[in-house]
Amino acid sequence: MAFLFGYCWSVLRPIAFELNRRMVEAGIFEGDDDAFFCVTEELSAAIEARKAGGSVPGLSQLAAERRALRETQKQHHPPGTTPAEAREDDNLRFKETQVTNDDDSKTMFGFAVSSGLVTGKASVIQNPSEFDKMEPGTILVSPLTTPACNTVILSRFALSAPR
Repeated sequence: MAFLFGYCWSVLRPIAFELNRRMVEAGIFEGDDDAFFCVTEELSAAIEARKAGGSVPGLSQLAAERRALRETQKQHHPPGTTPAEAREDDNLRFKETQVTNDDDSKTMFGFAVSSGLVTGKASVIQNPSEFDKMEPGTILVSPLTTPACNTVILSRFALSAPR
């Protein structure tokens, strides 16, 4: 399921932003991304309220609270890939799940998906529609890769997906 969701995210995301824009226009949402912090039932209620010319009291506030919670949770370091008792076993090597990068540094660290070390110029691509901005021989840096990226990935010197 996660694969299918990632695969169609480039289509779903603009639809969610358009829904959000319409809800802001109707006075139901206040934030630019409230729709991303609502569950299906809440979005359905917002759509029905818009049709009826009404509102869903507190929905935008709820989205704001969830957004703030998410921002707080992003500051937490996730647990390791093995439980504590496994980390104490000398036969197992504990692996971290996240690397923190310094925003003021020109160096980015991450986890390799295959062996090797590379240094070079990077092309930062946020989604498949930006593939034409890539320069030949550069390192592809992208927050998410999907099967749509495969043809581009095959022609890259290296790939980094920092998130």
